[in-house]
Amino acid sequence: MVNRNLIEHKYIVIHHSGVLNSENDLKGEKQWKAICKNYQKNWSKKYPWVTAPYHYGIGKKGDIFNGQDKNSFCIHAGDDFYNYRSIAVCFIGNFEVEEMNDNQLLSGVNLVKDLMKKYDISIEEILKHKDLIITQCPGKNFPWEKFTNRILDIP
Repeated sequence: MVNRNLIEHKYIVIHHSGVLNSENDLKGEKQWKAICKNYQKNWSKKYPWVTAPYHYGIGKKGDIFNGQDKNSFCIHAGDDFYNYRSIAVCFIGNFEVEEMNDNQLLSGVNLVKDLMKKYDISIEEILKHKDLIITQCPGKNFPWEKFTNRILDIP
């Protein structure tokens, strides 16, 4: 039987959903529900406790959606070492082709800062999905420098 618990909260892995934000779903709630439903459909037989591919989702307006229980692993990193040791944060949108707005960025910064404080995670342990495997996630337009500078309170 697979252990469903995280071994430790050592890293935070940043993702994007890879799907364009929709004008009909500005909060991103419908997209988040669809992501979770699809994940459950694909993984629930093997992992009956799964609810989402990420621990948190962040919508375009900055809404934060809870996903997989933060003490349970997610199949998100493409590498079980990180699946069992990281918190997965997904920014809803496709940042290969679109830009992130300030509401979404600020909400993500605040969430990650809170998680870093709670679990004693350093800035060096905040990783892009593409740092772990060959992927474009979280996208070439993800404002990584701005994101990490705001986490560190650098203007």
